[in-house]
Amino acid sequence: MRRRFELERVPDYADTEIVVLSADSEETLRETHGRYFFTAAELARKLKDAVSAA
Repeated sequence: MRRRFELERVPDYADTEIVVLSADSEETLRETHGRYFFTAAELARKLKDAVSAA
């Protein structure tokens, strides 16, 4: 946690989201917080699909 707070104060990481997640398994994390496991291309595709559907 200390390292996380240090990084949050570094300007180079201003656009970086630092999270700490806990669960009984990686599978649970993927179900509850799947966006953290997507590649940039997957996120862009999902955003494009969401905009198209709106």
